[in-house]
Amino acid sequence: MAATTEPTVDNTATQTAAAKKKTKKVVADNSKYQGVEKVMPIALKSSHAKGRHAVAARDLVAGTLVAVEKAAAGIVRNQSFINLCHRCFGPVATKTQSRTKLDAAGKEVAGQKETVTVPSHSCGTCKMAAYCSEACAKQHEPEHTVQCAALAKCNPIATAHSVQLETLRAVLALIGRRAVQGGKPELVGQDVGGEPEFAGQAVEAKATPFGCVLDLNSNRHYLKRSAIKQQQAALKEVLELVPEAARVSLSEAV
Repeated sequence: MAATTEPTVDNTATQTAAAKKKTKKVVADNSKYQGVEKVMPIALKSSHAKGRHAVAARDLVAGTLVAVEKAAAGIVRNQSFINLCHRCFGPVATKTQSRTKLDAAGKEVAGQKETVTVPSHSCGTCKMAAYCSEACAKQHEPEHTVQCAALAKCNPIATAHSVQLETLRAVLALIGRRAVQGGKPELVGQDVGGEPEFAGQAVEAKATPFGCVLDLNSNRHYLKRSAIKQQQAALKEVLELVPEAARVSLSEAV
């Protein structure tokens, strides 16, 4: 009888694949945000489907405060542009004044006047920031100085590239906040994202550091390629008007 040899099976590849399957992929580094679990009844999780998210750490009764966050930056919506302060979001006093009439493109029409409502306190350079008082305007100055030249050109840039004006203003608000993170104008141009400080009460909350904004999941895959290109073109023009020391990369802005 002829001798037979049992086939040898190499399990290395199979074992390696199984090990990889068991190993959990790190979707996001949550270490920066673990402090929230000490003051709020939540636990931070991450997944490819949901990104970073919070889940209840215990049974919660109705009315339980589960999260407190102060935005890294904010803007006044276009429809309330002259009625709310661009720093504290309080009501703004307005006045009427006469000026040379403007056409649909924003150009002056010779020999024609119109009466318009304007904020009592605003930036006289860009005319794109309204304030409730001189005090608020002064406090907002370090941030606004970074945005001013770009804000003055935002309307025509948004129109030329068919993007929302509020999108450009929101990016500039973030750039302005980043430039003076911590309220120190001398930090312009430095990456001072820092660690977020978490509070258990809304009155104690501090603004989210700029660095945390960059940790957010990108939603670019929801946008058409043509829309992304339009935003890139518009933001490229906007960033060229931001002081070089405070400028961010185009990829960060988009």
